[in-house]
Amino acid sequence: MTRTSTIAYEFTYRYAMVPLELASACRKVHSALTGPKARQQNEIEEKSLHEVWDALEKSWKDFDNLRILGTSGNVHEEDVDRYIHGWQVRQAVVSLGFLLFIFSFVDLHLRVP
Repeated sequence: MTRTSTIAYEFTYRYAMVPLELASACRKVHSALTGPKARQQNEIEEKSLHEVWDALEKSWKDFDNLRILGTSGNVHEEDVDRYIHGWQVRQAVVSLGFLLFIFSFVDLHLRVP
């Protein structure tokens, strides 16, 4: 393998892995809030919530770190920014949905009948 193809492979790998890690974080959100184990409980596990927030925060930072990786001559800088911003918007929507679900869950369970 030549140096150029090695750099291209590493570049592609890093840009592909970050969205996959975000998908993993989304699965953690689902598992913590609406998965089978969560549905059987009356409370949300605090540990699960911390894991979800940590995964979402790591994902956000990983997208920001792609800027440091640069373009390696393969793509234009504005394409990199568009890619990163596009995924961060999706992540923000997931995070907002997560918060709204938490607040509605807490509200339903704190109401006095």
